[in-house]
Amino acid sequence: MNRKSITLVAVAIAAFLVQGCGDTDPVPDNGQDAMIEDSISDVGDMDTVEPDGVVEDATDTYQPPCPPHQCIKDGDGNLVVNPNPGCVGDICAAGPDHTPDPTVFGPYPVGIRQFVYTDPNPENNNEDGQPRVLKIDVWFPTEEEFRGQEQFVYDVKEECGQAVKDKYADVEIGRFPVDAVLDAPIRHGEGRFPVVIFSHGAFGIRFQSIFFTIQLASHGYIVISADHQYNTLNEILVDGYDFNELVVSAQHRPRDVFAMLDWIEAKGNDEADEFYDLVDMENVGCAGHSFGGLTSYVVTVDPRIDAIIPMSPAADMVNAFCLMFGNTPIEELSLPTLMMAGEQDRTLEYQSRQRDPFNLQPAPKWLLSLPRAGHYTFTDSCRMNLEELQDYWADADDALRDGCGPDNFDWHEAHKVINLYGISFLNHFLRHSPAAGAVLVPESAAQWGEEVEFFPFPE
Repeated sequence: MNRKSITLVAVAIAAFLVQGCGDTDPVPDNGQDAMIEDSISDVGDMDTVEPDGVVEDATDTYQPPCPPHQCIKDGDGNLVVNPNPGCVGDICAAGPDHTPDPTVFGPYPVGIRQFVYTDPNPENNNEDGQPRVLKIDVWFPTEEEFRGQEQFVYDVKEECGQAVKDKYADVEIGRFPVDAVLDAPIRHGEGRFPVVIFSHGAFGIRFQSIFFTIQLASHGYIVISADHQYNTLNEILVDGYDFNELVVSAQHRPRDVFAMLDWIEAKGNDEADEFYDLVDMENVGCAGHSFGGLTSYVVTVDPRIDAIIPMSPAADMVNAFCLMFGNTPIEELSLPTLMMAGEQDRTLEYQSRQRDPFNLQPAPKWLLSLPRAGHYTFTDSCRMNLEELQDYWADADDALRDGCGPDNFDWHEAHKVINLYGISFLNHFLRHSPAAGAVLVPESAAQWGEEVEFFPFPE
């Protein structure tokens, strides 16, 4: 999608949001009415009859089950409090006393669970009146027994479906093995894990930035991303670029994020759910790329959001959403923000659409600026078979020229930089590691020389 098209979309979205705000309540629906009621266990009669016939008070003898966030199984299969939470051998997850290297995999092996969730919020219904259906991936720390097990492979054709398989039968699009295990259980006994939502770019897909989301999960996070229905890689691969879908998607994307937050919060409160007692809703972040980066700004209206990482965002559009969603104008937004941007961005012009809005935003804020990066440097698009795809899909050329080409900063190295600052930022604000905050300075990227510029404005 070229820069002229993006500009037209921006104008159209702004007009649509102004016209469409109506009487919409800007405060997100936390989905309380739609949550499944917590199951209530019948503990039965807990009175204990002593040999002498004296009945002991149940309140004195009953011991509650060992809570999942504290307890692990010992060698005999008994639940015991983890004596060394947060650490695996000599490597510990970030916290008040620890800060592991964010450029490498963290202390935990990673599990993947995949869900299909129907948003019960009628305000987020699609244009045909049908409920919004979200295909969700969750990445999280898993148990030690799953370390080194068979890697899951993200296959674009398999994920997108039959129409893509048929159209691209003669070419490989992309298959991405990841250091994570499908359907592994979430880890117990390590405390509750902070939550990070990732919002993909326009016509992207939920696993478009797994270099970041999976590595983040290995450092002790529950990371959640959903396909924004009808604005995914599937649509652009099959039907090509659709201007109208961007305008429509603008009103759904923030509500998709609210829905994901409601969904994971409900799972964390449901005693029958595998995520019960393991979800830390007191420490929540949102990251996103491009349209998703813009979304990360808009969802700051939700008080559950504590910090954001907008990557290559259309940040000049933040204020266009204020009437519909009630988000704070960017010149007044003082939530911790780490913006990431490529100075060679050919899709969203760096100065006017990212740097200028960043300059308007008050502290605390940080900017990671990569002089030779493009729009797609911040994704895994560079891992796709772009050279061969050009003969089948015109937009493949966009990625090659906008972040994945030989004139750009090597994306392998760029991803290390993104993880260095991105995971350190979240470790500081969501896992409360002072040492991670100390990484948020230009000197931390000295090994990359002029390839990296970093601008901290903590206050």
